[in-house]
Amino acid sequence: MHANADSAKPEHPQQSAQEPWRAIESRLSAMDRKLDLLSADFQSKLKYDSHKNSIIERLHRELLEYKEDFFRDRQLSVILEIIRLAEDIRKFAKHYQTSTLEASSFPEVMKFLEKLPEELEDLCDWQGGAPFACQEKELDLRRQRVMGIIETHDPQKDKTIAETLCPGWEREVKVIRPEMVSVYVYVQS
Repeated sequence: MHANADSAKPEHPQQSAQEPWRAIESRLSAMDRKLDLLSADFQSKLKYDSHKNSIIERLHRELLEYKEDFFRDRQLSVILEIIRLAEDIRKFAKHYQTSTLEASSFPEVMKFLEKLPEELEDLCDWQGGAPFACQEKELDLRRQRVMGIIETHDPQKDKTIAETLCPGWEREVKVIRPEMVSVYVYVQS
C-alpha cells in the first residue's frame, strides 16, 4: 500500500504548484487579447462616429445654405417685380408729363391705374399670399378690422358687417392683414 501512495505523488513537485498559475496566466492572456480587440473596436467606433458627425455637420451647413439661398431667390424675385412695376409707373408718368392730357386719354390712364393693384396682388400671390373676404355677417375680430361705423336703429344689425372696404390677406391659413370692414352699431332712436 505504501508503494501505491508514493506513485500518486507527482514526480516534480514544482510543476504541480505552477499549473494553477499557468492557467491564470493563460486566462489573463486571453483577457488581454479580448481587451485589445475591444479597444480596436472602440477606436473604430470612435472614428466611425467622428466621420458620421462630420457628415451630419456638413449636411446641416448645406441645408442652411440652401434655405438662405432659397429665401434670397424668393426675395430677389419680389424685388425684381417691384422694380419692373416701378419702371412701368415711371414710363407712364413720363409719357403723360410730356404730352397734354386730353379727355380721350382718361380711359387709358384708368386702365393703367386699375392694372396696378392686380399686378401687386399677383406678386403677393406668387409669394403665397391670398386675399380673403369673410362670408359671415357677424364681425370676426380675429380676421377683420373695423375701419368705419354705420349707425342703425335696427337692433338685429348691431355688430354685423355693413360692407367690406378692403379684402384681408392670409398666407398658409395665417392672417397677415385683416379684412377692412364697416360695421353697423345699434343706436336707440
